[in-house]
Amino acid sequence: HAIADRQVKLPPHIHIIHVEQEAAPSTRSALQTVLDTDEERNYLLKVEAALLASDPPKDTHEGIDLNEVYDRLDEIGSDEAVARAGGILGGLGFDAAMQLKATKEFSGGWRMRIS
Repeated sequence: HAIADRQVKLPPHIHIIHVEQEAAPSTRSALQTVLDTDEERNYLLKVEAALLASDPPKDTHEGIDLNEVYDRLDEIGSDEAVARAGGILGGLGFDAAMQLKATKEFSGGWRMRIS
């Protein structure tokens, strides 16, 4: 945990990411599985959907207004999330067709890369 807690000095451009041993086999694509790990983006998209779907329209959801949602989505580069996830998978040997395959179609070794 010393590295993850940054007790060991590392350059700030290095990201520490913890992963599970293997992505669970499911019908979700490899790309969607990687996208689903972005908890903040997914939460903000759910808040956006809740605000836009309410009838009559709500000003806030869980204390967050739509402008705050859009500002934060912009700050975290939400528009580039699919490209980033594809780039990560591409770097791990997944071509474009493989990225769209369901995780259940991969062997355990490939599912470890997805996780």
